[in-house]
Amino acid sequence: MTTSLTEHVPPTGRERVWEAGSAPAGRPAWVQVWTEGGWLPVCRYDALETGRGLAVRVVEREVAVFRDDTGRVHALDNVDPLGGDADVSHGRLADRGDRTVVATAPGRHFALDTGECLQAPGTGLRKHRVRVH
Repeated sequence: MTTSLTEHVPPTGRERVWEAGSAPAGRPAWVQVWTEGGWLPVCRYDALETGRGLAVRVVEREVAVFRDDTGRVHALDNVDPLGGDADVSHGRLADRGDRTVVATAPGRHFALDTGECLQAPGTGLRKHRVRVH
C-alpha cells in the first residue's frame, strides 16, 4: 500500500528540526526525503512502526521508509531490483551479523545503511537522504 502525499498535510511556516521521536507533545514531526527540489514531507514520524516499512511516493518513484529500534529513520527504493516488485516496504528489519537489513519475502536481505543486496553483491537499492523535521 502506497501512501499518497495528498493524504498528508505538511507542516507550515518555519519549523525546527528535531531528533527522531523528540518533537514537542501535540506537534507531530514529519519524515522528509531529499529530492532535487528540496526536502519533501512524506509521512508523520509517528506513522512509522519500529522495524516495519511504509511505502511512499517521492516524485516519480516509490520509496520504502523504515524506523529502526534506535528511532532513526532510513529510506530505500521500494522496488526490488532482482524481482521487480514494489514490495521492499513489506520487509522487516532484522540483524544479520553486525548489520541491520531489510528482510523481504523472497528471502533477500538489503543492508539498511547502503541498500546493497547481501545475496547479490553489486546489486542493491538506492538509499535516500532522510530527516525528521
